[in-house]
Amino acid sequence: MLAKPEEYNIVLGHCWSISKLFRTTSESRRAALPFYRVQLPCWYERKDKTRSRGTFYVCPELDTLNLRSLGAFGCFSRDIWAHDPRHVGLVNVSLRTVLKPPYLHIHDEYTLKQGLSRIERLTFMNYEGARNWRGSFRRGCEYTCRSNHTVPIRGDIQSFEKLPYDPRLHDEDLRRVELGVNPRTMFKRWFELLEGLGVQHRHKVIYQFGSSRKRLCRWYWCPSIDSDIRDRDSASELLQGEHEQLNQYFDGGSKLGGRKVDWDHEIASIFETSPQPVIGFWLFPMESVFTPADLNDIHIHTGSIGPRAVDMSQYMPELCLADIF
Repeated sequence: MLAKPEEYNIVLGHCWSISKLFRTTSESRRAALPFYRVQLPCWYERKDKTRSRGTFYVCPELDTLNLRSLGAFGCFSRDIWAHDPRHVGLVNVSLRTVLKPPYLHIHDEYTLKQGLSRIERLTFMNYEGARNWRGSFRRGCEYTCRSNHTVPIRGDIQSFEKLPYDPRLHDEDLRRVELGVNPRTMFKRWFELLEGLGVQHRHKVIYQFGSSRKRLCRWYWCPSIDSDIRDRDSASELLQGEHEQLNQYFDGGSKLGGRKVDWDHEIASIFETSPQPVIGFWLFPMESVFTPADLNDIHIHTGSIGPRAVDMSQYMPELCLADIF
């Protein structure tokens, strides 16, 4: 049980993928249980917001947990550590944002500090790694379209294989990487939080910046923004839909200077010259966007808005490929 269930609940947006050994025989299940040492009660939330009870299985050394916020981090980290016979605890974490310390409601400072001190790997994730086609057609947008199709697509798949680099890429493919929510601000807030709480890591912490994209759409308010990729069929459906939207977008520029323009060749060129799409995400080293020396840089924007795109060609990212079947 959770130590204080009245303080927080574990809510998973997707069913947690675990080894098939759990569903084979009773002997295989017993063999798999020591691997998933931590087992906590949780809720699975469906798309219609209804919930069902379940069990959250965790292997602390290998699983990276993507958290919405640090609001209940102290309690959650405490429970993972307390239920882990080896007392490894929550060491691999990914976040999308960090509130400024004054707005972070801390109920138990000691528990929070203990949890933060155990972290060995922290990744700030960006899901806005592509630029939408906004407004009417404009010449010169071909580069943006080609760049968008290079970015890995976010999926609803939790297991992945990590490659040391993305073999699809050349330097020019990373000349203009969309940052989404400014990661420099997130890292700055993170280190300010650690400093304010007096947390000092006596071990090396790996900091990374992750980037992927959702479904491409023409408008800000397009409802189809989540990729919703679960398997090969849903991935093919998404890519076909993006191709159709690209055709519609270029149709808006079919007449330029009073003459009819055939964009079929341009569209074909975008897909032929772009790397093949992949489902997953990139991992860049923190140094690609932020260094500890930047903590004293008064020119770093204090809000979440910052440079939309930067040159990352000096930093070849790791590629995390979703296990898609």
